[in-house]
Amino acid sequence: MWLVAPCQSDPLQDTGIGFILNLAEMIKIMITIINKIMNNCINV
Repeated sequence: MWLVAPCQSDPLQDTGIGFILNLAEMIKIMITIINKIMNNCINV
C-alpha cells in the first residue's frame, strides 16, 4: 500500500480507500479516452 501512496501522512491510505479512489480516477480517464476514440471512429 505504501508504495502506491505518494503522501504517507494521508489517513485514507491506511484503509486502502485512497488507493481505490486513485484507481477509480484512472478508470474514469480511461473510459473518457476510449469514448473519444470510439466517437472519432464512428464519425469517420
